[in-house]
Amino acid sequence: MESIGLMPSSTGKPGGKRTGDRMSDYPIPGGRFEKVAEILLATAFHIPWVDRYVPGTALPGAAGLASQAETINGGNVVSTKPKNKIKYAHACEQSGEANLWGKPDLAVACAYCGQRYEPAEATS
Repeated sequence: MESIGLMPSSTGKPGGKRTGDRMSDYPIPGGRFEKVAEILLATAFHIPWVDRYVPGTALPGAAGLASQAETINGGNVVSTKPKNKIKYAHACEQSGEANLWGKPDLAVACAYCGQRYEPAEATS
């Protein structure tokens, strides 16, 4: 970064640490980045921007998100991939109310009464 005129900084300002987990940077006064930026800003240079994203559709180009088929719905990221675990619930006199999470085709019975845990409405 320094070779192109940008100084790494943990604060994004002079005096910040040069290494770390959450980093930013700032232009080095008189550095290559600052000189080229001044030339570009002195011309009619601009970056054309067109938002091709349509709300409610899969996010374009993001391999990690596209592989999970995530979409935006009302400003929230919502996963549309199938659930790989669901909530099961059971209640009896000896164990009381109990919940567990597992695969959708799981067959689990209560050790006290022998009745099966049934899928509950809440999923995760």
